[in-house]
Amino acid sequence: MSSFCKLKVFILFIVSLTSAQLLMNYGYATYLPRFGSWVNDDYIAIMRFHFTGLGLACALITFYLSKIFLLKFKVSQVIFLLSGLAFNLYSPEGRQYHWKDGYIELSFLYLFFGILVLYILNYAKKSV
Repeated sequence: MSSFCKLKVFILFIVSLTSAQLLMNYGYATYLPRFGSWVNDDYIAIMRFHFTGLGLACALITFYLSKIFLLKFKVSQVIFLLSGLAFNLYSPEGRQYHWKDGYIELSFLYLFFGILVLYILNYAKKSV
């Protein structure tokens, strides 16, 4: 792999990771003040929805940027998985004592729906 290709992969990783963090901050700014520090069923439902949306958005960003950078589909998969794992490791939702399985559940939603979108987009591109 040439150094230019490595640079493109690194840029794609940083953009995917940063976009996930920016979208998460936007979500915190809009819905978190309604709940304060209480974790109830509404909060958990919103977090499930939010992390699913984060996975979808970051998968779209990763897929289309990898097409702009002329990278292969497997590279976009690996970049999405690595940036998703890195994002979910330092996301504050995984480190809450009052929601013990939050990290596993939200990471699963993020990665599952993101990979699903990547495969659907790749299949749609091949079938056209």
